[in-house]
Amino acid sequence: MRLLSALPTLPVLSLLFLSAGLTADATPTSLSPRLPVSNGGAAGLHLTSNTFYPTTHKGAWLVEFYSPHCPHCQKFAPTWDDVTKMSEHLADSSEFRMARVDGTAQMDLCHDQKVKYFPTVRLYYDGRDQGDYKGPRTYDDLMNYVKAKAEWYRVHILVQDPMSPPKQP
Repeated sequence: MRLLSALPTLPVLSLLFLSAGLTADATPTSLSPRLPVSNGGAAGLHLTSNTFYPTTHKGAWLVEFYSPHCPHCQKFAPTWDDVTKMSEHLADSSEFRMARVDGTAQMDLCHDQKVKYFPTVRLYYDGRDQGDYKGPRTYDDLMNYVKAKAEWYRVHILVQDPMSPPKQP
């Protein structure tokens, strides 16, 4: 009997969703607010399960896995944006870039990447997981981490040992 008593409310709920502009094909992305992306350029890119692997397979990438509903992610967002803006120049010299993944919209990708909590900040070199950033979530600490990892990638991956064969373009 309880199930039957709930039935009259279903049409009302359906009307509420329709009046809010939501459709049956609404995705989690369209239902959740977006954290601001700093500039929409390569450094401020939002990655999806379709773009993650082809994008991160080349170069050094620092990726933030976040939830727009997470208070820790919301608090960290301005720091992430500022570091993203200030590190854009590293893409030219060291192929270092930053990107975000909305974990609520990309749950399968987060599962594949074994993301356990938000925000998770993870480093990738040429598509290979190099581990999570474990330092303080301050501008100075994150910026120092970015500079150090970009320099390491530039020196150890991009700059060749004179005795090794030349890299293929």
